[in-house]
Amino acid sequence: MLSVVSQTGTALSLASEELQGDIELALAAVKNDVQALEFVSQELKEDGQFFLEASITNLSVLEKASETHRGDRALIRAAIKTNWNALKYATPELLTDKGLAMLAVRQHWRALLYVSEELWADREFMLEAVKIRWQSFQFLAPSLSCDSNLAIEAIRQDPKSLELMSEELRGSAQFMLSATKLHKVALSYVSEKLRGDLSFWRTVIRELPEDGWHLAFVQYGPLDLLGADKKTMLEAVKRNVEALSYGSDVVRGDPEVVMEALKRDWKGAKYCSRLEVNSISKAIAQDWRAISSYLDLLEPWKIEGMAKLVKINPQIVRDPRLGKVHEVMTLAVKQNGLLLACGTKELRDDRDLVDAAISQTWRALGFASKRLRNDMALITKALKQDGLALQHASDEIRDNASMVIDAMKRNPAAFRFAGTCLHADNSFWEVLVRTFYDTAWIKWLQHGRGQLSPGFSLPEEGAPLKAKASPLEHHKHR
Repeated sequence: MLSVVSQTGTALSLASEELQGDIELALAAVKNDVQALEFVSQELKEDGQFFLEASITNLSVLEKASETHRGDRALIRAAIKTNWNALKYATPELLTDKGLAMLAVRQHWRALLYVSEELWADREFMLEAVKIRWQSFQFLAPSLSCDSNLAIEAIRQDPKSLELMSEELRGSAQFMLSATKLHKVALSYVSEKLRGDLSFWRTVIRELPEDGWHLAFVQYGPLDLLGADKKTMLEAVKRNVEALSYGSDVVRGDPEVVMEALKRDWKGAKYCSRLEVNSISKAIAQDWRAISSYLDLLEPWKIEGMAKLVKINPQIVRDPRLGKVHEVMTLAVKQNGLLLACGTKELRDDRDLVDAAISQTWRALGFASKRLRNDMALITKALKQDGLALQHASDEIRDNASMVIDAMKRNPAAFRFAGTCLHADNSFWEVLVRTFYDTAWIKWLQHGRGQLSPGFSLPEEGAPLKAKASPLEHHKHR
């Protein structure tokens, strides 16, 4: 009989009364077909344990159970532990039971479909339900649907929960700001009215300093409104000057906006539609490259304004458009002679300009034209600062013993730049010994000819260093 009812549950109707009261046989029949419940003995129908075991194998038996069984808290609780759907067969009284309801909700939020609407209005119960799963938010009673704390709990899990929320909540600036701090994408759910509220976007920019401006201008805000609003742009450029690129022509040229942007980051200059000397000064003080944007907008420019800019940062002549202007280059090299390197080939052959550069630093001689590096007056001016300037002089001057001696008086290390022909000239070595009477000349020899000059002899230990008399000396005493 067991095998028969396992295949056809209603076959239990053919069993004897005794077999219809057999719990094993009855469970097998009910598992196969809930209609078999009609044929189990009355004793089993009144047995709560039987219904519990039967519901485990076939939940639908609870639908056939008596109100007494469906109102049995222990039975329903045990059934819910096995399958949360058991809650839907509980009596209305049990559907208001928070414990049973929450037991089911913890398994699946859809269990809220079966609980009493009375619980939907219970804030404590619904808060716990929302914390378990954000989808529970959709079952809130109207009295709780605008509760911001409940809403935030849902958003904390998933910003999609905003789709379930009222226009009132999505139109609240404070609430939407809190939501945005949890998930940036929350801004895509703001109400149309709030989306057009410029003060809201300014708050977003202030409260989210790292990327608030980007959220407003690029991702979620109404660019046509934001880009044309000076107040909003001022807030944005304080965080990132790139925001200026999204402004209208009027805003990008507003003196106050431009000044605010450039004093923070020189790179903002390329986004400006209008630049003045005062504003670009802030930018080039940070980096000379900002001058390019100024020149792009203002050519032709006035030398008076450029003089002020050169004074702030002479490096601006590294822009080729300024490197070819004599007046600007003159102002620059007077502050930094090395900037002569930025001048055109023609300007580096201009004696007045090169003279001004060398007056600032002897190193500027290295950027002068070949012609001017043979100019005795310019070389002399450079050597007076440091003998190492000899390295930049022409070969003709480096072969001049008198010029080399003058250079070495300023810096003995200038010897290594003396012409090769002087290294083999004994008379030059004799002059060195007379002029520089310490032992430094031995070092010069090591870096010069590589051996002692025929005009010198090493003294005995403890004796002073001296040179042999040269034919020139004998001639003087005759």
